Formats: sequence, C-alpha cells, structure tokens
Amino acid sequence: MNAVHRWFRSAGYLLLGHADLPKNRRETGVVIVPPFGFEDVCAHRPLRHLAGMLAANGIPALRFDLPGTGDSSGGPLDSGLPDAWAASVSAAAAELRDLSGVTRVAVFGIHLGSTVALMAAAAGADIQDLILWGAAATGRQALHELRAYAKMQRADIG
Repeated sequence: MNAVHRWFRSAGYLLLGHADLPKNRRETGVVIVPPFGFEDVCAHRPLRHLAGMLAANGIPALRFDLPGTGDSSGGPLDSGLPDAWAASVSAAAAELRDLSGVTRVAVFGIHLGSTVALMAAAAGADIQDLILWGAAATGRQALHELRAYAKMQRADIG
C-alpha cells in the first residue's frame, strides 16, 4: 500500500488530501467526506484507519479537508462555503481518479459530510455511489445539532 499526501485545487481553494492506494486496485475508489467541527477532530483517526482498511482490501481511498477547515485554505466565515464544499467533493473524486486510475467513485459522507456529499451529487458530481452515515433527516434537525455543538464549545471556552 502507498500513502500519498498532497494538495489539490477546488475552485479558489487548496485542499489537503490523503490517499491510501493499494497495489492491486479495484475499479471503485472511495472519497471520504468528513463531518464538521469538533466531530471532524474526533473522527480523524477512525477515518484514517477506515481508509487504510479499504486500501488493504484493494479499494483506493481519499480523505480530505473541506474548504475553510483543517489544513485546507480558507476560513469558516468565507461566503459561499456550502457550495465550495459541494464542489470540493467533485474535485476530490477527480483527484482520486487521477491518483489511482479508478473508473468509479463512491462518496462516503459522515454527518454534515453526508449532506455535503448529497449536495455534490445533486449538483451533478461525477460520482457513482453514495454512502450517507448519520445524515440529518431535516434541515431543522441539522441546525438544531449545529447550534447545540456551538453552545457546548462556547461553554468549554468561556
């Protein structure tokens, strides 16, 4: 297995991607779209292990930081971030194809990442399968959860 860490472009952003590439590859690869905020921090190690396990089974996997998060460029207050996030899923799928030669891409979105993955698919991203884990059932539910997380973070800081 080969691990590749490199920057790639999505619209006006530079995104940091981490690809786990097996020697003997299947035709389908997986792009992992992380959750947001503290959930992203907590999910980092399990998602790294997931990508490694996929690669150990012949499935190339790419993890990346969404625009304005992690080590990617931009900031959380940038305008138009939801559209930039959706576009980044399409760019990540293209990056995985370039790195691994896969012909099909499945996108695995976790929590808010599942909403982003669904937005990318609705916008016409070249992806063949979606795996949506922990997606909010409604926009109201998603906002309620994000507000609760924001309050918890303010309580920890203040």
